[in-house]
Amino acid sequence: MLERRQKTRRRVCWQGSITAGLTDPILSVHIRDMSETGAKIRLPKGVLPGREIAFRVERTGDIRQAEVIWRSMEHYGLRFHPACEAGGVDETPGEPLGDWLADRPLS
Repeated sequence: MLERRQKTRRRVCWQGSITAGLTDPILSVHIRDMSETGAKIRLPKGVLPGREIAFRVERTGDIRQAEVIWRSMEHYGLRFHPACEAGGVDETPGEPLGDWLADRPLS
């Protein structure tokens, strides 16, 4: 398989959460690896996230807007939106998902 990543990913075993919208549930995820530009997550079988999601790393509290770019069984590849690559909370105007996710407990 051709490696197309521009940034090196680091293996991690962290908890996280995602949501696709203000009316969608917050889903618990396992974060398998992460870089400045994306992450690999695992969701329980049968759970399908939306294409555009808010992604939170429980360990650091970082919240990023991301796009699901691939899927293999229960593993998903995320690409962080450019506004979020520097790390931390997404500050994109008109995107309340980050603040909303930060204020919600993990289900």
